[in-house]
Amino acid sequence: MIRGVVDTNILVSAFLECAIAAAADYLITGDRDFESFDGAQGTLVVTASRFLGLFVK
Repeated sequence: MIRGVVDTNILVSAFLECAIAAAADYLITGDRDFESFDGAQGTLVVTASRFLGLFVK
């Protein structure tokens, strides 16, 4: 890895691993790098507006 350059795949994996390990129902983010995650591990990746829409009618 080049010094000072962040590999986004590593960051995405770290956040997903933490959310799954914590048995989180949702991981709330606007980062499009998470779009390919399908939620098969029980954690859904949603935007803030989508999350609010689930609970506010």
